[in-house]
Amino acid sequence: MAFTRVTAKFVEVEPSFVRGSESRGMLYTTWSDSPVVGAQCGFCNTIAWVNQRQDSILTEAVPAEVPESGEGYRRYADDRTARFLRSLPACPTCGRHGYDRFVNNVRIPRFPDGSEPPAGLRGADVTPVDGNSVDVYLLETKAGVVG
Repeated sequence: MAFTRVTAKFVEVEPSFVRGSESRGMLYTTWSDSPVVGAQCGFCNTIAWVNQRQDSILTEAVPAEVPESGEGYRRYADDRTARFLRSLPACPTCGRHGYDRFVNNVRIPRFPDGSEPPAGLRGADVTPVDGNSVDVYLLETKAGVVG
């Protein structure tokens, strides 16, 4: 496994600026059908994108003893997310191990400066950036890149 730089559009990640927070850097979001999820570094805030359909932890079958919903399922899901974050190679930017945030269509990342996005963020507050003009890190696996 190794990181490669690809365009945000290639992995269906949407970079944008938030009005009033432009100096904090771009915010990255995905849709529910996106092929990738992110892992954000707790040291430098870089986001490493991973094809969720090719990750063995994210695609594992839920064990029979785990309930379909409720607290038991939530504990399992939190554990699976933590295992996924620990399974990734060192951050491609700072070289440290310390991913602390899972990023998907409902879990928004921190800004590159480490600050949290404003509460109550609305679409009118967001200015999209051309995804072909922004590079992101994608973890390549033996199974392929995005597919």
